[in-house]
Amino acid sequence: MRPYLTYLPGLADLMGRSGLYVEIWVREFNATLWIDKDHEYIQFTFIGDPMRLYRSKILERLRLRVQH
Repeated sequence: MRPYLTYLPGLADLMGRSGLYVEIWVREFNATLWIDKDHEYIQFTFIGDPMRLYRSKILERLRLRVQH
């Protein structure tokens, strides 16, 4: 999964941070992950509920800036 998240610096590291790993969350997230072809959002199901995280919100929450 890591190669699909490299377009957002820090996201792969956030998801793999030690001490925060919850196996059942990772297993369900990996099984249902969809990455928009333009990388504008990722969509997944968590505990049966569909979730969509938009690129702009992820960047905002992680306090990251887009590098061109």
